[in-house]
Amino acid sequence: MNNEDNLKPVKENLLHFLNSIRNTQFVIPVYQRNYIWQTNKQVKKFIDDYELVLKGSVDKHFIGILMFLIINRSLSIKEFSVVDGQQRLITIFLFLQSLKEIAEENGKQEFAEEIVTKYLTNPEVEDDFEDKLKLKPLVSDDEVYSKIIMNQQDILTNDEKKSNVYKNYVYIKNKLKSLFFSYSIEDLLEALDKFYFVIIPLGGQDKPQEIFETINSAGAELSKADLIRNFILMNIESNLQDTLYSQYWQPMEDLFAKNGKMENFFRMFLANQNYVLDNMEDIYNVFQEWFLTQKNECGKDTEEILKLIVKYANYYYNLFISNTVPLESPIKESLIEFKKSTIEPTAPILMEIYRLYDTKDPNGNRLVDADNFAHIIDLFNTYNIRRNLCNLRTGVLTRIVPPMLKDIIEDCNGDYSNIYNSCVKYLVDNNKGKASHMPDDSYMKLNLSAINAYALKSYLKVAFEKLESCIFNEDNTSFTKNPAVIDFSNLSIEHLMPQTITPEWYETLKINAGEYETQLNRIGNLTLATHSDNSRMSNNPYDYKREVLSRSGHLNMNREILEKEEWNLEEIEDRTNKLIDRICLVYPYESSSEPELKKYNIYYKKNNCDITAYIYEDGTVEVQADSYLEKDNYNNSEIKDYIEDNILISNGNGYNLVETLTFESLKKASEVLFDSSNNMWEDWKDSNNISLNFELRAKIMNARNN
Repeated sequence: MNNEDNLKPVKENLLHFLNSIRNTQFVIPVYQRNYIWQTNKQVKKFIDDYELVLKGSVDKHFIGILMFLIINRSLSIKEFSVVDGQQRLITIFLFLQSLKEIAEENGKQEFAEEIVTKYLTNPEVEDDFEDKLKLKPLVSDDEVYSKIIMNQQDILTNDEKKSNVYKNYVYIKNKLKSLFFSYSIEDLLEALDKFYFVIIPLGGQDKPQEIFETINSAGAELSKADLIRNFILMNIESNLQDTLYSQYWQPMEDLFAKNGKMENFFRMFLANQNYVLDNMEDIYNVFQEWFLTQKNECGKDTEEILKLIVKYANYYYNLFISNTVPLESPIKESLIEFKKSTIEPTAPILMEIYRLYDTKDPNGNRLVDADNFAHIIDLFNTYNIRRNLCNLRTGVLTRIVPPMLKDIIEDCNGDYSNIYNSCVKYLVDNNKGKASHMPDDSYMKLNLSAINAYALKSYLKVAFEKLESCIFNEDNTSFTKNPAVIDFSNLSIEHLMPQTITPEWYETLKINAGEYETQLNRIGNLTLATHSDNSRMSNNPYDYKREVLSRSGHLNMNREILEKEEWNLEEIEDRTNKLIDRICLVYPYESSSEPELKKYNIYYKKNNCDITAYIYEDGTVEVQADSYLEKDNYNNSEIKDYIEDNILISNGNGYNLVETLTFESLKKASEVLFDSSNNMWEDWKDSNNISLNFELRAKIMNARNN
């Protein structure tokens, strides 16, 4: 096995093989699974098979494959990094240790010494005891295994005695003790040598990572994080593996141990690095490409790359998981609010803002200060709340955030003092009129006034809590922070006009059932109440509800309700408008200082299509919702995406557009919608049903050129 060119699989008897390899140490790499064989299952089967050989029922027994990567660690010792066979190999060494102890306990000292020198250790190695062992301790249970091999079982802790290593060692030794009454030590050892396996050594020309993945694909599926860990650490000498694992990977695993977010982190991290959010099933392959680029093109070593990954892992953990964040006051306050309705697709950008905050210039100043960091968090939180309260999809962020990050970084060009304005520009301004737009105040008032707000109660509760944490002036144009500390944990959304109408409410409101349903779930008919008060109020008359709400009169929004002598449609309308104004105030819509571009109405009514759009002076075209496109077969990939995302809904021979679409030019809009931009200036008409004239074309061309 010293010549890699001659590495071939061979069949070997167990003891003969262990005795034949000198100055060699088996290493269970840190990327392998823990020792998981159980006493009453796999280990029992191992002992049952052993007894069949011992009793002569079978001549020999095949115990499987032992595959390892050969690594020349030093001139004095060679390393066999185990790729397959970890579980049975550890069990075999526990068996040999138990047999050695039984020999010692029965006065067979020379026999015990033979087991040690031939099978358990490399006696010629002059390093410390651990380096002498033919099996390097398993990372997860290294202390337990070391204490057993060093005959220090008496100092094992109660927790260590719960490990599989210790429980299986005790089981094996007790079984061998019982067999020793009928068989000699020589018999017991000779039977073990009738176990054989197929040895498959791997050299530098092999691809151990691919082999490992193939082997494990038939067993318990490895997570993407497991595969990434293995890819990073495989082919590295074991001592360096241990160092990198303990200093970098293990602390990162600890961060995600209880929340199961490690794979999500890697997906967001790669989106941060590559400016594209890939599907989860592609993450491992994408990581391999990124890692090799970092090594081969950027010249980073494995430790540098791990440091980078761990840094971002801590950013992700603090932003999206941890309840205690070691950040300055304005950032911490913004994060507390943000985490009430966290939207994870913002991670690629927010992790990068965190990195810039965490990085200082030569003068010791942060590249992004705390106020800017906090404002950016607030901006994304406002985007999230506004869209959800208008019942718009927030999933659009998965598509727009990664490339948006690239635009923001390029826009700043190394000067991040105005990074907040860049975020506003690319999140708000550049998405106006698109499916990913942030609802402005007029959109909020129009949609939130009539929407079924109760169906959005998880986000409405967040908004109500925000309102309750503020004190507003009389005309709802400004607010200050409410100094009172409020416990929102026991509060929920409650109807004032009840969900189940009663004769008393019909009499009070004098409306029919249809109108009642329309008013029932409007935002003005909802408030915060404790769970117990919620049950008490039920569908009782308003006077009773007001009495119950008086118990939570410390809430500002309920104090205002208590001032009302009756609850009717006029009060619901008034409160709806007031709450929407306040929501718009505490979640402010912002736009950059760039001037509004002039826009012109244009239409396309040809081939049974009926399309309404705006064309801006810079040439941008917004195709409006409710437009109708008629076509038998769409081959354009973008159109297919719109159909798949339910932006285009099938209607007869064509499709209705349900969200505004924005295109960079009239040419692009025509190519996507009609597969052709021929005669586009003639086919599109202005508000007078006249083809777009040369004057309008000239304005657009001139604006674009300037």
